[in-house]
Amino acid sequence: MTERRLRPQSWDDLIGNDHWKLIIRRLVSAAKERGEQPEHILFDGPPGLGKTAMSVLTQAEISDGGKRSYAGQSSAEITAELYALDGGEAIFIDELHALAPEAVEIVQLAMEGTPVGGRFDAPVAPWTLIGATTKPGQIEAPIRDRFGLTVKLDYYPDDEIAQIAGRSAEKLDMELQPKAADEVATRSRGVPRIANRLLRRVRDVYNTPTPRQVDEVLVELGVDSWGLETCDRALLMLMYERFEGGPVGLRTIAAASGIDPQTLAEGVEPYLLRAGLIDVRERGRQLTAAGFAYCKLIRSRLDSTKLKRPSSAN
Repeated sequence: MTERRLRPQSWDDLIGNDHWKLIIRRLVSAAKERGEQPEHILFDGPPGLGKTAMSVLTQAEISDGGKRSYAGQSSAEITAELYALDGGEAIFIDELHALAPEAVEIVQLAMEGTPVGGRFDAPVAPWTLIGATTKPGQIEAPIRDRFGLTVKLDYYPDDEIAQIAGRSAEKLDMELQPKAADEVATRSRGVPRIANRLLRRVRDVYNTPTPRQVDEVLVELGVDSWGLETCDRALLMLMYERFEGGPVGLRTIAAASGIDPQTLAEGVEPYLLRAGLIDVRERGRQLTAAGFAYCKLIRSRLDSTKLKRPSSAN
């Protein structure tokens, strides 16, 4: 699988998050020097920022290369696997907030060092839970409070995304000029997963793309220099032309656009807010000055091949 191929295979291969890398490796090393089991670690952040990659690397370091991963198993399966541990190992559970209630109870008891029931009357051998989540607020408090370290991942700056694009290009046997990597980075919203997805689409057309060719392919895909896609632009133009920039309520936008409110709130709005194109006010969503400038640029067709960032956004 190409996405797995692009995943960092070592800490040296992982670009960015140097601060967290230092803290994680220090925590694991110090625990091992004391002869103790490293504390449970939770990775928290939006999708695509490398939670799984960092979790797997942390898990491998704790388990001396051993890898165990569980997500969505029944309570009986999790119980059996926990008691199969020899001690000193780490288990990685992705999307921890999505565990079934009965599985949550088993994991909680195991984290507390309490026998988990059934035919087992002894505590689980010393172990470390490596959890990853996009919704930490949905994790049960007794589990959330037992993590010794919570790693909060944030969006990457463009220069680090460009480095990631360059590293991924090498793994895909592409030749990517630094300025071509910059073209990918500026459209990636600070998310490595998006950068890799765009890079793969460029590779479909060019194996040694120039910056202009990268721009050509991504514009053809509907991704402009802000990183906005067709759905994003449609929402902005709806607010601009039909609701005069707002404020307008989420449900009204959903009804007018045909997109359900949850998808708008979780999948479309976050980047528009982060990019400074809309604000959320008490009376609803509203275009900012940069949002108005962007929409005017689209409507006026100043540049039919590339939508440039309006200067008022800076």
